[in-house]
Parts: sequence; structure tokens; C-alpha cells
Amino acid sequence: MVVKHMRVAILCLFLLSIPFPLLPSQNPHSPIFNGSNAYEHLTAQTDFGPRPPGSENLSLCRQYIVDTLETYNWTVTLQNFTYKDVDCVNIIGTWASEESSPYVFGAHYDTRPFADNDPDVNNRNEPVLGANDGASGVGVLLELAIALPIEIRSSVELVFFDAEDSGNIDGWDWIVGSTYYVDQ
Repeated sequence: MVVKHMRVAILCLFLLSIPFPLLPSQNPHSPIFNGSNAYEHLTAQTDFGPRPPGSENLSLCRQYIVDTLETYNWTVTLQNFTYKDVDCVNIIGTWASEESSPYVFGAHYDTRPFADNDPDVNNRNEPVLGANDGASGVGVLLELAIALPIEIRSSVELVFFDAEDSGNIDGWDWIVGSTYYVDQ
């Protein structure tokens, strides 16, 4: 999982290096990604504890994400759906655009209900805190919400997926929230 998240971080840094065309009246903006801020977003999420779909902890985390995006002046839309009788919510952040954004940056904010694949069999019934798998990607996206140049923010949609990480537990599929998002 660490390799997966390192790839996401490298991809985000790569995407920040892509030059976006500026209009003559615009001043160039050098985005400053603050890793300490991203880490603070990570710890804020883990402070809620494990965040499986439908849990109170996930609802608190969702509100934190919404509040943070709104503080940064992003427009937030909640995409509600139900899966296996559990109410789930994708969070979509857009920037003053009525058109579809050509770029979607996404991460999931839910965690596995328990660590069924932990190498230590004694931990397999323990809940997953999700610092690396879940909170790290969300931390990166929340920092991108403020670091992206204002001129290109309308080209980007920030999506925080619910119900992604419970695959093979109680009959759940993987990537439920992102599948729902794409289908809509």
C-alpha cells in the first residue's frame, strides 16, 4: 500500500508541474505545496479514528473535508447514494465553473472496517485507522485545493470517495464510490 500512495504523491507532484496556459492579463502563480499542511489534514482525519462507511467517525471526517474546501472557497456538492443499506456520500469540490472539469483528482476518505489482511493474525479483527490508506490522499487533495493556481482551479474537480475500501468484507465490492461517481 505504501508504494501505491507514493505513486499517488508522485503523480500529484507531476500534475503540479504541468504548465497551464495563462491569459496575457494573468500573473503566473507558482503553486507552493506545503507538506506540513497536508500532514495536518492527515492527522485531523485520524483524530476521528477509524472511518468505515456509515460510521459517525466518517460523518465527522466528511464535515471536516467540506468545511476545509468551503474555507478555501471551493463549491461543494455532496453525491449521496446507498450501498448494501448503508448511506454513503462522495464529496465533489469545484471552482466557479458551470462546465465539466477536464481533470479529476480523487482520493477515498473511508477506511476498512477491520484489518483482515494484516500480516499479524492477531490484528486482523482490529479497525483500520487509515493514515496511509485514505487520509494521506485526502491530505494531499486538501492541500492542492489551496496550492493550485487560481487560474486553473476551474479545470479541476476534487473528488473524495466514500465506500472504496471495504471490498471482500460482508459482500461489499471495492471502489463503490468512484464507480457510482463515474456512472453518474
